[in-house]
Amino acid sequence: MRRRLSFVVVVSVVVAAFATGAEGDDLRSGLRAELRDLAGEGSHAPTLHTVFSTECNAYFDWQSLGLYNSWRRVGQKGKFTRLMACDASPAPGRDVVPDTHVHPNYAKHPVSGDEYSAYNKPASIDHWLKHATVTADYIIVLDADMIFRTAMTAELLGVKLGSPVSARYSYLKGTLPENYMGVKKRVPNVEKTQQVGGFTVMHRSDLTRLAPRWLYWTEQVRSDPDSWANTGDIYNDNGKAGAPWISEMYGYVFAAAEVGIHFQVHDDFMLYPGYMPPQEPFPIVLHYGLTFNVMDWAFSKAWYHNFDATTCPGRLFERPPEFSELKSFGRDRRRDEVALHCAWGLYNATRDWNVDKCGIANPEDPPRTRYKCNSNRQGVLNCEPLSMIDDTLRGGDDVACKDGIDACCDWAASGECTKNPGFMLDSCPQSCNQCPDRRCSGRCCPPREVGDKTLESKTVGPVVHNLEEEFAERHVGSAAREEPKRADVIVHNLEEQIDARTASEDIPKPELAVQQHEEPRGHFEEALGERPRVIESNPKFEDVAYELDSSSPSSISWGAALLIIAIFIVVLRIRVVLRRHARRRRVSQNIRL
Repeated sequence: MRRRLSFVVVVSVVVAAFATGAEGDDLRSGLRAELRDLAGEGSHAPTLHTVFSTECNAYFDWQSLGLYNSWRRVGQKGKFTRLMACDASPAPGRDVVPDTHVHPNYAKHPVSGDEYSAYNKPASIDHWLKHATVTADYIIVLDADMIFRTAMTAELLGVKLGSPVSARYSYLKGTLPENYMGVKKRVPNVEKTQQVGGFTVMHRSDLTRLAPRWLYWTEQVRSDPDSWANTGDIYNDNGKAGAPWISEMYGYVFAAAEVGIHFQVHDDFMLYPGYMPPQEPFPIVLHYGLTFNVMDWAFSKAWYHNFDATTCPGRLFERPPEFSELKSFGRDRRRDEVALHCAWGLYNATRDWNVDKCGIANPEDPPRTRYKCNSNRQGVLNCEPLSMIDDTLRGGDDVACKDGIDACCDWAASGECTKNPGFMLDSCPQSCNQCPDRRCSGRCCPPREVGDKTLESKTVGPVVHNLEEEFAERHVGSAAREEPKRADVIVHNLEEQIDARTASEDIPKPELAVQQHEEPRGHFEEALGERPRVIESNPKFEDVAYELDSSSPSSISWGAALLIIAIFIVVLRIRVVLRRHARRRRVSQNIRL
């Protein structure tokens, strides 16, 4: 025990000597806590903090309300923070979640002008860690369209410092050695890149190191056409339609490889409602990125783009069936019960808002629509109302219900609405006939006019690779929905319009830093670091300027630290061996006497 404690002390001292700044503080505290546990001296349970990234609009407000309300109802320990990208002041919807950290919207690149809302995910986490007081040991990073089903602990997942938990994303095919991406030549430790993504539960010090590099490598992928052809992204036509939407996911795994983080893959943590759940106590969270149904009740988040649930009075979701109404048995019943938990989580969130915030004792439920749902041969669910849906049930303002991408009609015509509902129903609601009283007959996307020349909508071409079909190939027919839904079957939900790009577009390519021991800085760091922006936050947070510049321990310092630790361990082992030999000599002498 003394040797273990000595080892803890030495490691802490070495880290204290070589790590500097706020990041060094996180590393020191994290190592001390982890080493205390290894030494058997840990006395406190690891603390947790749940965060998720959004923008400031009604679509994200009701999702934030659902996630926050479910977090409260399951009694999840720790704090809960919404990270809101918003340039408006005051930020609309900041009162939906009590602890909301508002930061500038990074959806548009400050140099290239690249409009990519997913820049906000790493940038918001980086901004929050630098400008808020974050003390929890582990950070739970979720998406807005999730619901807590039960509470979790760090021990439940076995998460540790340097070994966070994430989901398997096997479609990140660019990580494989045989698939070329130009950016990989510049990624340190690229051979250690893993196919992971989605949620994560990660030690604060690991996330502090990861976040700025996550943003940097996202920039690198987006700005390098030489890295677009083999990403596995089904929506950029093998690199011909522009930068891949999943660039941020590659930024995540490349950054993890660079800073030396190795993920534990956990496929049971998250589940899509409607798929067969794993054994208790999982799943922890439910991800309603796909349409799901229970009996004749159905839900798709794409139906509620303009659903205003957070004013007073706020709108309520349709009341789901009662658990006692279920007619299924055995495994099917548990599947339906888990799906109903998500349905009731969303309904209860809107009802609780009206009761608690608006003072309405008995909010009136909207009429319930009954649906007929069928799965195609890939197991993708398609639900149609048995009667025409009233506008009030679909979330209101029909004017905003329109396609966000020029290629929507071409995709819809090739059957993508049923093949890829998670993407299509979000980005192409009109072409997929999701807009009330606005049905798509024939070609519904108007041509774009540029000067005197009319350009037809660019056809991205047939989508050859489909994420859900990849899963369904392993589970033929309806059996696909009778197996646990794995987290590598993710359908991307695009909340922002993506620019329609042609293969001939010129994307500025940043110059690469070549210093041997200096991390190259991204354009966000250069542009925003030189041009501080005042942010708006909750009263508990001071208004601060956004500066991405930060110093991190250099590779030389860490190399020296590791060398010192290794030398200490060798010396310690030698002393132990010498003591054993001395003890044996004394025993031998006593025996002879």
